[in-house]
Parts: sequence; C-alpha cells; structure tokens
Amino acid sequence: MHFLKLAAFGMALVTAGAQAAVPKVDPADYPELTDKEIGHVRHMIRLSRQLPGDWSGMGSDMWSVAERTIQFQLSYMATALGLVQHSYTPAYREAYQPAMDALIQKMTLPDVWELWLNSSRAGTFRSKTRSIQPGWVDPVRKYNIMLKGYLLQAGAMYDMLYQDGRYDRPGAFTFRHIPATWANGPQTFRYTLGDVARIVHQEYVDSDYAGVQCEPNVVFPQCNQPPILGLINYDQSHGTHYAADIMPKFKAQWSRIGYTDAKTGQNIGYMRVSTGAKVGLTGPVGDGWSNSWMNVWNPELVRDIYPKLREQYYRNFVSGAYARNVPSYGNKDMIGLGFGQYAFMAAEVGDGAARAAMLAYADRNFNPVWENGEYYYPRSDDYAPDAGGNSRGVDSWTGNVLIALARLDKGDGFRKLYASPWTAATLRQPYVSGIDYRTTNVSRAWYDAGKRALVVTLKPGPVKAKATRFTVNQLQPGVDYVVLRDGVEIGRVGKGSFARRADGTVQIGGPLDKAHSYVIVAG
Repeated sequence: MHFLKLAAFGMALVTAGAQAAVPKVDPADYPELTDKEIGHVRHMIRLSRQLPGDWSGMGSDMWSVAERTIQFQLSYMATALGLVQHSYTPAYREAYQPAMDALIQKMTLPDVWELWLNSSRAGTFRSKTRSIQPGWVDPVRKYNIMLKGYLLQAGAMYDMLYQDGRYDRPGAFTFRHIPATWANGPQTFRYTLGDVARIVHQEYVDSDYAGVQCEPNVVFPQCNQPPILGLINYDQSHGTHYAADIMPKFKAQWSRIGYTDAKTGQNIGYMRVSTGAKVGLTGPVGDGWSNSWMNVWNPELVRDIYPKLREQYYRNFVSGAYARNVPSYGNKDMIGLGFGQYAFMAAEVGDGAARAAMLAYADRNFNPVWENGEYYYPRSDDYAPDAGGNSRGVDSWTGNVLIALARLDKGDGFRKLYASPWTAATLRQPYVSGIDYRTTNVSRAWYDAGKRALVVTLKPGPVKAKATRFTVNQLQPGVDYVVLRDGVEIGRVGKGSFARRADGTVQIGGPLDKAHSYVIVAG
C-alpha cells in the first residue's frame, strides 16, 4: 500500500512537471476581430469575387475625382484586407490572399483604367495647357499616379505578405485596350511590380522629388502618399532603396513648396508643375486622404497638424453640419467622402474619441446592413441633415471601406504594418487552413514563436453548422503539442488523439455552437 502511494505521488510529480513545461497561453492576449469587423471583411471579400465588369455596390456620384473612384475603392479594400491579415489573422491566410489578388487584378480592367486616355490629354482647366493634347493610352509609363501609385501600394503589400513571386512574373499587370469602333486597333501593356516600382521612383527623381503627376502638369499631395508606402514594402521584399531615397527628399520638398498650409494645417488642393502655383486648400477629403497614409512615413508632421484639423472638422461631422449644403448636381458624394477620410485619419493617428464618435454616428445614421454575414453602409444620396443634425447620405467608398478602416485601425495600424514586414521565417511558422468559409468565421489566428503556440478563435459564420474543422500546418517535426479548447485539454499531437498525416498536417474539429478558442502549444 505504501509503495502504491509513493508511485501515485511520483506520477503526480511527473504530470505536474509536464504541465509546467507548457507555457500559459491566454487567447485574450492576442488581437481579435469583432463581429462588425468580420462583417466588413466579408463584404470586401464578396466584392472581390464579383465578375469582371460587375461593379454592383461600388458606383458613385463623384465625377471630379479621376472621373470615378473605383480604383481607389479597390486599392483601399486590398490594403484593408492586408491590415487584417497582418494585425489580426497572420496565421490564417487562405481567405485573404486570393481576395487581395482579385482586387488588385480588377485595377487592370479597362473600365477602371481606360479613363486615363481622357485625363492624359490635359487641357485648359486644371493643367493650363493651351489646348487639349493628343494624350496616350498606356496607363503606367508616365504620370497617372492616381492609378499606378495605388496599384503599387496594394501589389507591394501583397508581395510583402505572401512572397509568392506572383507579381514578379512577366505580364503580372496586363492592361488591354481593345477598341471596337475607334482608335488604331488593340494595344496591350504588360508590367511587373518591379517595372511599376522603377517607373514611379524615376518619376520622383525626374520631378526633383516634388511629386509624381496625376494628370499632366498637376501634382496632388494625397496621391503621392500610397506610392511611397508601396516602395517601402517593395524595398523590404526586394532589397532596393527606392523609398529610402525618396522620403527625406520629398519631405524637404513638401516643406519648401508648402504643400501644407502652416496656419490651418490643411494641404493644398494641387500644384501646377509648369508655374509652381498652389491651388486651393483640400478640405477634409484631401487632408484625411493624405494624412492617413503620411502618418506611416512622416508622423511628426501629421501629429503636429492633426489638432488643427480636428478643430476644423470634427464637430462639423458629428453635428451633421457638414451636410447642410448639398450640390444640386454632381459630386454630392464628396460630402460623404470627407466623413470617411476624416474617420480613417482619426483612427490611424490614434484619436480614439473622434474615431468612436464617427463610428457611432455612422452606425446611427448610415443605415448599416447585415447581410449574409457582411456588414456595410449602402450608398445613399440622402445627405441633407434633419433637425437633429443627422445626415443619412453615404458614398460607396466610405460605406464599403473607409468606415471599415476606421473600425479596424486602432491607432498606428498601418504605421506598425510597414515597420514590421513579414519575412520568409514568418511564412514558415504554423498556420491554419481548410476552414469552411461559409460556416466559420476566424476572428483571430496567431502564432507566438516565443511560446511555440498557435492560437485560433472560431465563430459561427453566416451558414449554420453544428461543427467545424481546420488543418494545422507546419508544426515542428518530432515535437509533441497539447491541444486545448477554451482552456481545456482535448488531446495531444504526437503521442495522443491527434495524429499527424503523411504531409505532417493535423486536423482538428469541434463544435460551432458559439465562439471557441483553440491553443496548440508545444509541450
């Protein structure tokens, strides 16, 4: 009897020692998507899956912004998904990678880029040329930073995250011009991500770092932000030094030219290259547009001017005063776009109070839709505010992605992304796949290298199911893992109930009645 007690005591010590060797892993220590944030993600992924030429839910009444806003919506949605991938679900990639690529490839469709042919012809209005010029078709070779700068940002972010070489292949970005009733026959323009990066960098150099032109003779401050961020990611992935060359010199030119008005903190509308004339002040649309991205590479300036901008814009939005003067025709959506751009800027610079108030206003007034697991704000032209200061108007760029960005970005979200690029080692870490997208939401997915722990939280999706399963990839060979669900051990990998398959993967399943958190930890 005494011997049995000693044996039991010894076994308890062994068990306790084994458990002590497993680090404590609390899923709550890792960022997680809320239900609304998951809804935004699902909406953007659904839009990425629409057939070519189907722009349902993306139309606008905004004629003065590069004639349309679809290219910006596509790029912003791609970078929003990139932010989620990097900051919430780095160990779950199968939903994000194809969606980002689909959004990026849509930017090469003719109905997005062929409007450049008109923009390239300049004219007497904005560029102050003597007459309309012949123009050119190729949307990448010169100017048009309003397209290729955003293509570069989204493509380089994809490349940094997934490193599959997709955009290094010849013709990765192929633009086909196939006129049937005019012009001189079909033309095809093929570019790689590296081609776009080289062209953009050279145009900064050729401008003496004053900025790349949108239409001929016109430099917009806001459209010169995304290409710099694209070059940062490209440098990180390819070992070049394009952004490192541009940033200090463009920063100096920004100050010399006076792109930001020292008194108001507002950016100019645009600069005419031929005369150096600075035209107008941009207002909340351009200020939010510029500063949300400039916070990544020139945060000192953004933090210096943001209080002035907040003083001018914040109360105007949350009171509804911004929507009192609605144009009778055209560009109504510029009103809503100011709301969305300011909300995104407030979020990125870490103004939590303004961010919360703007999101609350949107949820209260913009008639948000829950549909098939998606959450978004459908376009409405009902801008005029009621007696309580509530405007129901919202443009598609704001409703599809800008408010989503404001909700997803808890402060310095993109600044952190660009400061912490993924490496090849990141992609060798354990991750999950094989998850039924219809039935299951992934609200967090992290691998903690310090604790050798994979943390995944699964929630019921739009299609109801009693159970779900997922595959764990790239667990370290020869290492045993403990599998916990909601803090309770449900099995082990290696010498337990979860067997490794021939390819080294492990399949784990469980109920889908509510949110459940899984931890797969070495021990």
